[in-house]
This record gives sequence, C-alpha cells and structure tokens, in this order.
Amino acid sequence: YVIISLTLIILLLMFFKRTKNYDEYQISILSKSLMVAGILSIMIVPMIMVMVLSASNYAIETIFLYAVIQWFSVLITDLIYVVKYY
Repeated sequence: YVIISLTLIILLLMFFKRTKNYDEYQISILSKSLMVAGILSIMIVPMIMVMVLSASNYAIETIFLYAVIQWFSVLITDLIYVVKYY
C-alpha cells in the first residue's frame, strides 16, 4: 500500500502544480539521478543472484524484494524531484 500511495501522491502533486519548462540544470539533475538509479540496479543484480543461488528455497521472495526495493527507491526519487523542482 505504501508504493500505491506514493504513486498517487506523486501523480496528484504533478497534476495540481503548475507545469513549467525545464532548463538545462533540471534536466542534468534528472539525468544524473536516473543514471545513479540504473547503476545501483545493475550493482544489486549480482547480489540478488548470489542470494538466489545460496538459498534457492527463497528465490521468489528474493526477486520480489529486489523489485520492491527498486520501485520504492524510484518513487522516492521521483517524489523528491517533484516536490523540489516541479
């Protein structure tokens, strides 16, 4: 429920705030944050594979944990970006 509520908060903030054009500074901040999120996601994959191979009984739970952590971090990054720069 936390992920759904964060998504709704982000969508409501984006909907009710005025839109403005992005400048180069904001685009560079967004691209850097997306690159960091991508690099962290790539770095987590080997750790997830080691966890799956060492305890294969919990493979489904480990993959879902990875998905939840990744989406939760993306939503928090988007929320910070929307509140601070939008």
